[in-house]
Amino acid sequence: MKRFSKRLVAMVLALVMTLSLASCSLLDITRVKINGSDIYDDEETSASSSDTQDTTKASTERTEKPEPSSGSSAGSDDIVYPDHVPTIKEIHPGNYNGTVDGKAAEDLIRTVESDLIKHYVNNYADAVICFEHPENFGIDVSNVTWGDVFTDDDAEMSFVVEQLDKLKTVKRDSLNRDDKIAYDKMLWDLESEQYSLQYSAFDYYEAVFKPLTGPQCEILFVLDAIPVTTKEEAENYITLTKDLDRYYDDICKFEEERAQYGFASSDDLYEQVAVTFDNLVKVKDTCFLYDSFKTKLDAVSGLSASDKSDLAKRFEDTMKNDVFPEFEECAQRIRALKGSGGKHEGLCNKQGGDAFYTLSCFAQSNSSLTPDELKADIDDLVDSLITTLVSVVRNNKFNNNTYTYHDYTAGSVTENLDFLKDKVSADFPALHDHSYKLYEVPKDLEEDFSPAAYLGFHLDNFYSNQIIVNNGKNDTDLGVTCAHEGYPGHMFQSVYTRSVTKHPYMYVFGSIGYKEGWANYAETYSMKYYDSDKYVRTVVQIFDELNVLMAARCDIGIHHEGWDLNACTDYFNKVFYPVYNTNAYRASGLAKTYDLLISDPCYAVKYGSGFINTGKIIQAAHDQFPDKSDKEIHTAYLNALTGTFEQIKEYMFEELQ
Repeated sequence: MKRFSKRLVAMVLALVMTLSLASCSLLDITRVKINGSDIYDDEETSASSSDTQDTTKASTERTEKPEPSSGSSAGSDDIVYPDHVPTIKEIHPGNYNGTVDGKAAEDLIRTVESDLIKHYVNNYADAVICFEHPENFGIDVSNVTWGDVFTDDDAEMSFVVEQLDKLKTVKRDSLNRDDKIAYDKMLWDLESEQYSLQYSAFDYYEAVFKPLTGPQCEILFVLDAIPVTTKEEAENYITLTKDLDRYYDDICKFEEERAQYGFASSDDLYEQVAVTFDNLVKVKDTCFLYDSFKTKLDAVSGLSASDKSDLAKRFEDTMKNDVFPEFEECAQRIRALKGSGGKHEGLCNKQGGDAFYTLSCFAQSNSSLTPDELKADIDDLVDSLITTLVSVVRNNKFNNNTYTYHDYTAGSVTENLDFLKDKVSADFPALHDHSYKLYEVPKDLEEDFSPAAYLGFHLDNFYSNQIIVNNGKNDTDLGVTCAHEGYPGHMFQSVYTRSVTKHPYMYVFGSIGYKEGWANYAETYSMKYYDSDKYVRTVVQIFDELNVLMAARCDIGIHHEGWDLNACTDYFNKVFYPVYNTNAYRASGLAKTYDLLISDPCYAVKYGSGFINTGKIIQAAHDQFPDKSDKEIHTAYLNALTGTFEQIKEYMFEELQ
């Protein structure tokens, strides 16, 4: 049968990162006042002070998981379900003893790498966002489409097995460090993909059109990000835009098939998705892309006025006659799926869902930790942070007013980036010469974007980095956001990684758990540049960390333990009870977060587990090498590149010896 084209290996292409830009700062569910006068994240009145900690126990202390339901709708006999939860050794057996070494091994690794890039960077949008010169990587951009929604199972498995078989012939110990790191990363990804391809059920557990992180949520921004520098690229831009009609039709077919096979989303989520399309349709006549495309054309040399006018008219006609009608059709088709019987619940309630979630945790956490092991790590760190938080806020040197009105910004995005670039030079390695461009979020999208975001644009060019600036949002923590997105966060890591490896696979397919783990570590580390008050800074850091960790814990609770919204609310209240001595959260205040985590399994895991693993490895390095400076440890960490955290620790400690 044909298979939905969602591959573990291809999860972190530049385009995929673009589609979650608005969510890069994750959630803001724990930034509440310490003094207890305004500790709700919703608009309801506060709970009675007579509420006790005992009321928070029931849901989160569930000892038995729900029995999963089976997919029993028409056509489900075609679906292959896993019959058990895989172990890490089952997916990654390792211990291959190849015989190919020397130049032959180096050439083989480069061949596999090239084949993987050409295979997975297989549509025009990904290619021209990832690379300024995709032809240098053997990527054919003559087929100007968004790619195929469905692929052939057998063909995909054959490709993966072929590449794995090549890698298994390599004598790993004979490789130089850079080749060995790339070998380890490619092997890990391909083994994950091979396991995933065995079970067609894995295609259907997640919807594609999601209410907060689906491709439709930022498709207008993605279109705006596509470069146009020649007349041919302008023609391609119109062709690609028109292809959205075909591409979104196929995604709707997938969503309909998913419901038919018994994997339907809840009626509420379907309605939320439909509303995202309604909102797109509303800007049909005023869409910023009309003017944006004209601006692109003005920068193309050699275009006559008549050419510009013709191209602009054809683009606007394509949007109004093909794209916006398709958005309207999508809203209708998604609404038609209401009543399909889908439930608002976690993956563990579905047949094979535990296996899928475990595999997703391995991939998104960038580690070999199971959901239970991730849960234990999160619980331990959250408990430690709460203990520290209570101690600090009860210290008479802590100034609550200073905390409430703390100001972690040096001004504009540019001013913060300049400030941080100077400050981090003492604690982080020097960067390759590079530059970045500021891209202003169009007004149509300001409401749904964070204050700033990094776009890994043209990864084959150190001077094409883009920082997306949202002028509609500018708060007192803008400096922290700029640290996450810029220095020493995403942009710093991207530029550095590209400068220290000759393998593009390591930065094109770098794990999102690695990237977000580093960026979250970078933002909390960088708070010291903005605040010398260690008590206030500690509280800000703790809330920042709890924000990431507790969302990840709810993610695991929902999909691995069967938590509902009330259980997530109980968890928050139980954690924060020692701080507030009251139940500070209500379900309505966490409903949006719950909906996000239901619709996008492992969304928060990549942040939470990435942050924990990054911090644990760096702390372990400080413990084992106490004479090493922060700069030396950060350098060794980044030099270990973007493999799994287990691989990173191995190569990092090897360098620090």
